[in-house]
Amino acid sequence: FSHMGIFSLFLLRPLILAISSGLTFQSYEVRQEERTSMSLEPRKAVSAQDGFSLDFDLRIRYRDCFGYLFRFIDENLNHIDLVSNHNASQYSFSLGNPDGILAKVEIAVEHPYSWKHLSLRCSTDTVSLSIDGCRWVLPSAPLRLGTFNLFFGSVDHERYGVHDIPYFTLKNLVL
Repeated sequence: FSHMGIFSLFLLRPLILAISSGLTFQSYEVRQEERTSMSLEPRKAVSAQDGFSLDFDLRIRYRDCFGYLFRFIDENLNHIDLVSNHNASQYSFSLGNPDGILAKVEIAVEHPYSWKHLSLRCSTDTVSLSIDGCRWVLPSAPLRLGTFNLFFGSVDHERYGVHDIPYFTLKNLVL
C-alpha cells in the first residue's frame, strides 16, 4: 500500500508542474483539428462598452513556427491580431475590419524564446500593445466597442477562422 501511495504521488507531480507553468498550445506537430484553441467566453461574447485591458505571459516554445497568438473579434467584425513570424523574433500586431487591414505594426522581439509579459489595451480611440514594458499603438483605430470574443491559438469562426498557430505557452491571463 505504501508503494502505491509513493507511485501515485510520483504520477501527480508532473501534472502539478504542468499546471503551474501555463497552458501549452499544440501547433504544427499535430493535425489541424487537434490544435489547441482557447476562447475566453465560448458560449457568449464579453461586453466592453468602455474598453478593456488584457494582460498575460507568453513564451514561444519552438523556432520556425508561424501563426496567430490571439485574435479579438468584435460584434462589427473588427479584429485585432497578434501573429508570430517564422523565427519568433518579430510579431505582427494589426487591426482590421471586413474590408481588410486598417493598421499594422511590426514588432522586433528580443530573446524570443523567453517568457514575455504582454498587455493589450483597447478603448474607443486607441489600441495598444506592450511587451515587457515597450508599447506600440495602432494608428487610426476608431472602434465601436460593444461585445467581443477573444481567442488564443486556433480559431473556429465563420469568417475569421485560423489554424496556423505557433507552439507556445500562455499563463497569468487577466482580463
